[in-house]
Amino acid sequence: MAASLHLDEAAIEVDVFLTNDRVPVLIDGPRLDPLTCRTVDGAELEDDVWLLQNDLVDLDDGYRCGVEADPAWPDARVGSAPVHTLDGLTEQLLADPPAAVLLDLRWTPNVSHAPEVFAAEVLERWWRDDPPTTLRVVADRPQMVQAIEDRAAAAGRDVVTLLRWPTEPPLGSAAGARLATMLAADAGAADPWHAVSIARADGLLADARVLRRSDVVSRPAGAELGLQGGSSEHPAAAWLDSTDWVLDATGGVQ
Repeated sequence: MAASLHLDEAAIEVDVFLTNDRVPVLIDGPRLDPLTCRTVDGAELEDDVWLLQNDLVDLDDGYRCGVEADPAWPDARVGSAPVHTLDGLTEQLLADPPAAVLLDLRWTPNVSHAPEVFAAEVLERWWRDDPPTTLRVVADRPQMVQAIEDRAAAAGRDVVTLLRWPTEPPLGSAAGARLATMLAADAGAADPWHAVSIARADGLLADARVLRRSDVVSRPAGAELGLQGGSSEHPAAAWLDSTDWVLDATGGVQ
């Protein structure tokens, strides 16, 4: 039976990007988010702050990022802080490891270091600290997954990789990208498992709004399948045997 991706409430998912000096930081894209980041003096960001153009010290000296209070999470701690690093995360994981960690590498063409550099900086730091937890690495572009697979092979290590489906556009509408993917898949012009094969990934992390029953049925033997943004009410519950259930890869069944 093919394996599924089972992550529970003790699992965490973090986004990773590289600064100019190749330090992995927990940022979800090539720029600081103007909605959650400010200058160190508290001013809104007037221009794009590209990570590829800033060393970690530049980010530490000039900016603070955080989240605003959300009524849906009244007990959550909020506030601004310097940019968090992967090194800081692995240090915390050594003391209090979750069941699993999903590193989402946000590599973006033209505004990132080469995929090979990205893979080396992330994996070597992880292997150096070797937190006692299950690691999965996800990216939405085949060349980034391939770089992870190549680095792991060169080091004689096993790393479970997942291709996120669909690819998220660096600019423009994510909803539009999902619609385009669905139309292409319905027309036979897009196949997530073909993309997984090209990427040499171990599995697929599919957006719940895009996953079709045919994608589940056609899953190759041994391939992992993660459902992001889904819940126990998702139609996939009727597509799978109870022993082969697909869970939300960002935090378990809701």
